Amino acid sequence: MRLIWPWQDRKRGFSWLKASTFALMFVPAIWLLYQFGTGQFGPVPLGGLTYWSGLWAMTLLLLALAITPALTILRPCRLIIVRRIIGVTALAYTIAHINHHLFRIAVLEFCIHHQ
Repeated sequence: MRLIWPWQDRKRGFSWLKASTFALMFVPAIWLLYQFGTGQFGPVPLGGLTYWSGLWAMTLLLLALAITPALTILRPCRLIIVRRIIGVTALAYTIAHINHHLFRIAVLEFCIHHQ
C-alpha cells in the first residue's frame, strides 16, 4: 500500500486544486505565528492567539460543511476533493485552539497561586 500525499489525486497525479487548497490552509497559521511573534496581539498575547485560532477553526469548519450544499447548487464535481483537506485542517485548528485555551488557564492558575 502506497501513501497518497495531500496534493495528489487518486491516481497519484499532481492536482493543482488540492495543492493550492493545501497551501492555503497554512496561511492562517503563518499569520497567527507572525502576529504572536511580533507582539501584535497586545498585552495578553495568549488571549489573542486563542481567540483567532478559534475563529479560524470555526471558519474552516463552516467552509468544509458548506461544500456539500454548494455541490448541489453549483454542480462542480471537483470541489468535493478538497472537502477532506479543509475538514482535517479545521480539526487541527480546533485542537490548537483548545490547547491554547488550556495553556492560558494553566498559566493564569500558576500566576495566581504563586503571587
